[in-house]
Amino acid sequence: MSATPGFFEALAAQCKAKDSYLCVGLDPRTATAEEAHDVCCRLIDATKTHACCYKPNAAFFEAHGAAGWAALKGVIEKIHAVGSLCLLDCKRGDVGSTAQAYAKACYDDLKADAVTLSPYLGYDAIQPFVTGQYAGKGAFILCATSNPSADEMQSDALRDRVASLSSNGGAWGVKTAVASRPLGLVVGATRPAAVSAARTQNGDAWLLTPGVGAQGADASTVVRAALSSSSRDVRLVVPVSRAIMNADDPSAAAQKLCQEIRDAISNAPPPPSLTDTLADASRRLSDTMTSTFPRTAELLTGGALKPHQAKFVGCVLRSGALKFGSFQLKSGRQSPYFFNAGLVCDGNDAAEFFDAYAAAIQNSGLEFDVVFGPAYKGIPLCAGVSAALAARGVSSSFAYNRKEAKDHGEGGTLVGAAVKGRRVLLVDDVISAGTAVREATGILAKAGAILVGVCVAVDRQEVTGGSAPPAPGSERVSAVEGVRRELGVPVVPILTLTDLLAYLEAKGGSDEHAANVRKYRETYGAC
Repeated sequence: MSATPGFFEALAAQCKAKDSYLCVGLDPRTATAEEAHDVCCRLIDATKTHACCYKPNAAFFEAHGAAGWAALKGVIEKIHAVGSLCLLDCKRGDVGSTAQAYAKACYDDLKADAVTLSPYLGYDAIQPFVTGQYAGKGAFILCATSNPSADEMQSDALRDRVASLSSNGGAWGVKTAVASRPLGLVVGATRPAAVSAARTQNGDAWLLTPGVGAQGADASTVVRAALSSSSRDVRLVVPVSRAIMNADDPSAAAQKLCQEIRDAISNAPPPPSLTDTLADASRRLSDTMTSTFPRTAELLTGGALKPHQAKFVGCVLRSGALKFGSFQLKSGRQSPYFFNAGLVCDGNDAAEFFDAYAAAIQNSGLEFDVVFGPAYKGIPLCAGVSAALAARGVSSSFAYNRKEAKDHGEGGTLVGAAVKGRRVLLVDDVISAGTAVREATGILAKAGAILVGVCVAVDRQEVTGGSAPPAPGSERVSAVEGVRRELGVPVVPILTLTDLLAYLEAKGGSDEHAANVRKYRETYGAC
């Protein structure tokens, strides 16, 4: 533990020390600022042994003007005086100097430990609160709210995007000071499917789940949803305000809620491992295909996903490299999913990512001397895969090409191990049209290399061409199959579209995504 722990490290310590995941909300609906201060301070004294943190809602204090601001400062001082943490519920969301000013007010003047933020303006609205002089402060990003008009703006795809961007390996997470990680997420407890989806998209985040009590959600439901995709630690904060503040005995009410949350955690069935989940989905899908489409069922023999495939799925979802939603491809097609290996940029995720390649290659039985990666994404791929193979006891060299020839030094476009007369395995992320692979094989052939195979992360199993569906009766040949036929070498994928669909079929709260992937496969699928 660092000398000065960050907010989430301190929060974890509070949860452990008090065996509590209850956050007491402070929403004083009072006639005066002085009354707001006094009500909150009495509530803090009554619940200090049960609360892992406190969440004062800034609006109820700001409504009283300058006196309310002073009252809020006093309440935060009280929170710290009893040894607890202050999560200021202010939902700020602006950019530039305005966001910096908000951060200064929350942290320097009010002395809050963490805040809630709106992500509508992107990371510009988040950065001032979790970087620089405020490294170590915490932030919970609005992800899925439960107000009646929320769906006017918040689609499942948008919620998934916020969750994945906020993960440690996501675009926002990597820009956040290490001491402020992981970014937390606000997900309404009255939307258990959204809670489960957020946890699936982001295994790093602490989830703040308002809605238990007066809004109708119960602790056991939200706990089951929050734990549905992770069994390592809880990383959950359940804020409750009115059910405690309006109780005849706030201390007893807080104690009862604490126990309900503890019981829900204890009684929650251990979530199945991703391997087990995918295995079950594969079995069910195979059974259906066997009875309905016997020929297609042959393609599914082999049953459950292998461990390296399951780890790969978890890794690319956690990092945001695999996303479900709506994405326009270069071909003009609107795809329900998108894969971008460049987003695997966290060291731990990269280790699993490269090992999945190594496992797929090792299982294929291919024999080779050099791992080659086409510029630019292939450069870290070939190095990482070669290292992962070495960790598995498989010795190899690696090489890659430059986009532009070097006219000084050693010159040329190839860098790394010599390839002339040697067996070369090409690694890439996805084969969409096969253009990049064909260009790379041309470079290798010119250099005298012997291409023995290609390994990719994802086989989209779709026909090549533009946005128009294939003509009825035409041969539906995938880009991967086209490369196999043209180059005469095996193409080894870590994961296929069939595997992704099996994952979606098994994943709670993903009916819409699964339906979209099925429809896409019916239109463009080669299998």
